[in-house]
Amino acid sequence: MTETFKTAFSALPTPCAVIGANGQLDAVNDSFAALLGCSVGSLTGVAAEQLLEGLPSELSIPHHGVLVDLKLGGTFSVRMGCSLAPLPDGGAVVSLCPAPEMAGWPYQLIVEAIQGGITIRDEDGRIIGSNAAARKLLGHGSSPEFIGRDGEPLGPREHPAFMALDSGNPVAAVIGLRQDPNHTRWLQVHSAPIRHPLGGRAVVSSFSEINQLVETQRLLADSERRFRAIFEHTFEFIGLLDTQGHLIEANATALAFIGKKLDEVVGQHFADTPWWSHSATERATLRDGIEQAAQGRFVRFETSHPGADGSVATVDFSLKPVCDETGQVIYIIPEGRDISHLKRAETELTTAKLQAEAANRAKSAFLATMSHELRTPLNAVIGFSETIMEQVFGPLANARYGEYVSLIHSAGCHLRDIIEDVLDVARIEIGEMSIQEDAMDLAPCLESALAMIRPKAAERHVRLDVSLPADLPRLRADGLRLRQIVLNLLSNAVKFTPPGGSVRLAARADDSGLSFSVADTGIGIRPEDMDVIWTPFFQVEGALSRQFGGTGLGLPIVRHYVERHGGTIVVDSTPGQGSTFTVRLPPERLILAANDAEGTEEDAKRG
Repeated sequence: MTETFKTAFSALPTPCAVIGANGQLDAVNDSFAALLGCSVGSLTGVAAEQLLEGLPSELSIPHHGVLVDLKLGGTFSVRMGCSLAPLPDGGAVVSLCPAPEMAGWPYQLIVEAIQGGITIRDEDGRIIGSNAAARKLLGHGSSPEFIGRDGEPLGPREHPAFMALDSGNPVAAVIGLRQDPNHTRWLQVHSAPIRHPLGGRAVVSSFSEINQLVETQRLLADSERRFRAIFEHTFEFIGLLDTQGHLIEANATALAFIGKKLDEVVGQHFADTPWWSHSATERATLRDGIEQAAQGRFVRFETSHPGADGSVATVDFSLKPVCDETGQVIYIIPEGRDISHLKRAETELTTAKLQAEAANRAKSAFLATMSHELRTPLNAVIGFSETIMEQVFGPLANARYGEYVSLIHSAGCHLRDIIEDVLDVARIEIGEMSIQEDAMDLAPCLESALAMIRPKAAERHVRLDVSLPADLPRLRADGLRLRQIVLNLLSNAVKFTPPGGSVRLAARADDSGLSFSVADTGIGIRPEDMDVIWTPFFQVEGALSRQFGGTGLGLPIVRHYVERHGGTIVVDSTPGQGSTFTVRLPPERLILAANDAEGTEEDAKRG
């Protein structure tokens, strides 16, 4: 090769090399050496196949447009277009150009455009090349401090680039880049060692900022800790199954109950775990429930489980399907709540209720018996006192005897009324109180009750007002009980109305049924007593109970009779101003004119 040829060969802008017949490089120009970052002299004698992968093996045949990979070191290479011209001595001249798909694209321009940082360090760790993103992240002229995930600075050989150099293998890691005390940039770094074909080592690192990813991971970790705190410390049994019923998770409460660790039961079908080993029936119920839950149904049933300590817990158990955004079931949550204490309380409550009912029945039976036993001698007292008062067998020798007999008779009648009330309550409580329904007129019933209460009203100087329409319809009811209802309401109204006050009885009928009311201007009822006045034996506390007396049985009896007729009774009261009790009977109790005529005809036929 003449000096003139050598000069021209070296100055060619196209990378060129002369390959001898032995396959080694006899000469390369400056452009070829620049591609590899080597000197011209260092490449002489190097086997061409070490640098050019895919080079045709037959050098005596011209080639053009062959694609070869120019090896830059390690696993890195560049695709190039290759033309080969044979030489007379058996060698060839090779010229390189960018591959067709990369024609016109300088590699440095591509590397500069990459968003992630790229650096090349020599074997001493000095940065000998970088792109714009790397220079921006690392800062110009600054000395960044690299730290680990624990926040501590990295040692001299702990950076991924040095670890890759030392190990000879690629290394991936997350490190922090701290250029000031108040801010840390978290980087995902991938470092890979490279070796030049002619010797010498370097390391290429690519990295990108992942602060958002690190923050997301931190939030997820916090969320996981909170979830674990709840999941592991709840008193309930909670787990997680796949849709086939295999156990994925179980909380500490559930595991402690059977005395197992999670790794001893995880992966097993839930029905095969110790929680369900005690009963084939329970296992069958569970398997059926898992199948239903896998189809999207919520399943709940009550079951019993023996614990590791030998105790048996009654559990309110459920299987809840968990669906993804498409509605597909992806998990099943088994959940159990120990309700043993509730079941015990329920049993105790049932027992206590039965005992109380039995005691109440015994009390009612006793009251009924005693009432009968008391009423027999009391009837004699009332009857003989009436005989003496009427002086059937002659006049009394002393007028005082008449006063005494009158007091005896009055007290006896009062005691008889009390006994009748007690007897009625006893009959109600043991279910022996019945009503005898028949067609009746309401007006005579009301008038009869008024007649019985007028003497008492006059005695207390209480005015009785009556508002009864002349066209009150007939109704089907128990006349005796209906009169007792009205009489009790009137009696209470007169008793609790001071002298000078008034009591008003009113009635009306419309499409909603029949109603009658008793209103007074008496002492009224306190709001806190509105509910308890219907309780047997309830009396207003304090001086009022001593002043007005009574047994507290009248209103409970009234409400029972009203409800037996399918009606309702309500009270409206203002303390110090009075009360109004209103009884409403349903419209089916009313007898229309046509129906009444039919009923009369039937009664006549029966007669």
